[in-house]
Amino acid sequence: MASFDSLPAPVDQADLTQQVEAVPITPSVLKTMRISKVFHDNKHSISSLAYDTSGQVCITTSPDESLHLYDCCYGRLRKTLFSKKYGADLARFTHHSNNIIYASAKGNDHALRYLSLHDNQYLMYFAGHEQQVVGLQMSPVDDTFLSAARDRTVRLWDLKSPHCQGIMHLPEAQSRPCIAFDPYGLIFAVGLDQSQSIRLYDVKNFDAGPFSTFQLDTALCQLTDSATAPQWTGVKCSPDGKQLLIITQSDSHFVLDAYTGAIQYRLMGHVPIIDSRGDEVTFSPDGRFVLAGSQDGAVCIWQLGQPEASKTSTLQPLCTLEGHLDPTKIVGFNPRYMLLGTGCTDLALWEPENLR
Repeated sequence: MASFDSLPAPVDQADLTQQVEAVPITPSVLKTMRISKVFHDNKHSISSLAYDTSGQVCITTSPDESLHLYDCCYGRLRKTLFSKKYGADLARFTHHSNNIIYASAKGNDHALRYLSLHDNQYLMYFAGHEQQVVGLQMSPVDDTFLSAARDRTVRLWDLKSPHCQGIMHLPEAQSRPCIAFDPYGLIFAVGLDQSQSIRLYDVKNFDAGPFSTFQLDTALCQLTDSATAPQWTGVKCSPDGKQLLIITQSDSHFVLDAYTGAIQYRLMGHVPIIDSRGDEVTFSPDGRFVLAGSQDGAVCIWQLGQPEASKTSTLQPLCTLEGHLDPTKIVGFNPRYMLLGTGCTDLALWEPENLR
């Protein structure tokens, strides 16, 4: 498998481009992506996909109570674990490739679990949420992590303590907050669907409230020519920290300037995912492309280019990858290798045709 140089810390776009020069992520390369391996290990749709920081392994969860650990370099299943009592969702690697955190997926126990993949032993539980956890993000720089739940709270945790380090209570109408760390681990964003706003917080001082808020309802209604703005299902930060991606359950996703909140791009051309959870859309590791799953099983790829000042550009896909027969609800680009992971009930690994 071809690899590109690691991205140890967020850098400017020019530096990112230099680092991936060994195998550049270009339109011509992306257009040749083909499925190199398919895994039929799940009975139900895959609900989450995450890579470790080395890119050598990835893990999936599913409503069938399973966690599957895959070797990305050799294209094989390494281990299967089960969480039959609590279910498993939103698995995320810590900064150790043998350890993960994940959310409960059934019952009334909404604790987060810190699991050693090496011996399948729990290292710690993080209790506090009273309803389903819908967002879980590990800090890119240390052992802190964020969780968001339908109980209208966002909580900050540390792997070294079972106790919540901080809690944020959201407005009553918010039922599915979206969360994302910036690549420096200094700031996090909270997307609020009901109010159509993004709030930015200082990790070290988030009790003071947001230092910036982007109110987007009017702009989104104007762009979509609709009386109501689209339902949000996820928020993500670009690898260089300069853009925010709003994932919606409509025919459009949106890319924003992370400093001003200006909407730079409206991404169209995919078939909206029914019951989207936001995990079907991602940035490429260099931040120059956005990839999204589609209800028809395709993967759409947009090239962002240079945004126009004071104008929102509507983009159609640069190309569309065909492979899944069922809706592609999971899309994740490996952070170190020229490898794309997508999921419906099956997990597919994609590589450029000339590098297979």
